Amino acid sequence: MSNSYYMVELCTSKDFGSCLRDVNAAILLCLIDVNGDALLQRLSAVTLDRSMQGKDMYSNESVHFQRGSVDIVTFKGSKLGKIEAFWIGLESGSWRLDGVSLTVISGPVYLSPFTESGDESQFDCVQYKFEANNVLLGEGGISIVELRPLCSTELSRISFTTSLNMQSLSQTLLLNKQTTKEDSMREYADLKFSLLVYDLILISSGSSILNFSFNEKAAYAFLAGGIGGFLYLLLLQRSVNGLSAPGNQSENGENFLQASGGFKRQLLTLALVIAFGSTVLKYRIGGTTIALSPTELFIGVAGFLTSKIAVVLAAFRPFERNSKNK
Repeated sequence: MSNSYYMVELCTSKDFGSCLRDVNAAILLCLIDVNGDALLQRLSAVTLDRSMQGKDMYSNESVHFQRGSVDIVTFKGSKLGKIEAFWIGLESGSWRLDGVSLTVISGPVYLSPFTESGDESQFDCVQYKFEANNVLLGEGGISIVELRPLCSTELSRISFTTSLNMQSLSQTLLLNKQTTKEDSMREYADLKFSLLVYDLILISSGSSILNFSFNEKAAYAFLAGGIGGFLYLLLLQRSVNGLSAPGNQSENGENFLQASGGFKRQLLTLALVIAFGSTVLKYRIGGTTIALSPTELFIGVAGFLTSKIAVVLAAFRPFERNSKNK
């Protein structure tokens, strides 16, 4: 019996919790043709890639079937007739499937120098499309799903080669996009860290200088203003972290209500901070009432504005905590 090559493309859903939970589990595939013949294949969630560099052997583990990933698996098996059904099951855990395609190749993919350029008699390639929209397999879902082909397309050798090149290009672009996103998130985390560190350095330095140069009241006024600016940066970072992408906003305004609730909580926190700072100034400066001189008020505002200076410093000279991993 002649053999064929089977190329399966499995798309994992982008919803949270869609990845294959149990990395020790495997996905089971079963192809059934119109004659009732079947072909079984087991796909592991983790594969080990080994490569030689000089005299050293390097191994790298790849984890498949993650959220939003597209995994392409190629295997060799006995030649089947027209595919009638495609069964997909899971050994253990859970996994959410969001797209399947199958390409069956029979015959040589590339022409040899001794073969005529127009000879397509020995090459047979059929591509099948299946409908699988957010199918939950395993725990909380079904144990196995049976998919029927929506359509089948016969491809010539040139069309198949072009499809492979486009597929390789799309995988490269996806990898570059994911890498760029990770770099952007790392830079954003470094920027947030730099803002807080610079602000703390400016607050402590300014308070110490005022304590030795002027008096204790001026130092406490600067410290109170600096703490207010520091908490302002924290609230600002929480507001930015709570923003969602425009494509994820629901039409019923649920995200708007959540944002409004978060804004109210931030205002309440800011009011508590102001009340706490006022109490500290009341008992540290002295007296039963808060009476700040214009100089102390100016120094307090200057302490608050150190947060703005920290923004400028972080923008030009951010700290890079993960420089070793780059």
